[in-house]
Amino acid sequence: NPNESEHSSVTKSYDLRRIMNKRSHKSSSPHVNNKSPSKHDKKWNFHFKHLKNFKKEHGHIELNRHTNPQLHRWAIIQRFQYKNNIASMTSDRIEKLKSIGFDLCEGTRGWDCKLE
Repeated sequence: NPNESEHSSVTKSYDLRRIMNKRSHKSSSPHVNNKSPSKHDKKWNFHFKHLKNFKKEHGHIELNRHTNPQLHRWAIIQRFQYKNNIASMTSDRIEKLKSIGFDLCEGTRGWDCKLE
């Protein structure tokens, strides 16, 4: 059936565009074209705000899994994303973390972490 083939081709084209749009969105800044932050950006900002508050309250960012397990886990994820060049670890996020003294290489061997 010719209509079926045409429909399948259109669907495949649509799926590919959707996938590519998702990929390009991941690597772009959350505020390009005045878009509002995504739910992932909001969640990241939520944890970053808690990290800043933790530092303000305690005078350091030495987290451990016993006193603040959720923030400790988030910090580990940030270091993993940085070390492995994960797209969600944007230069904006790196700068924000560094601005409050967050050590992105803590817990890694020196040669395992990026040099900047």
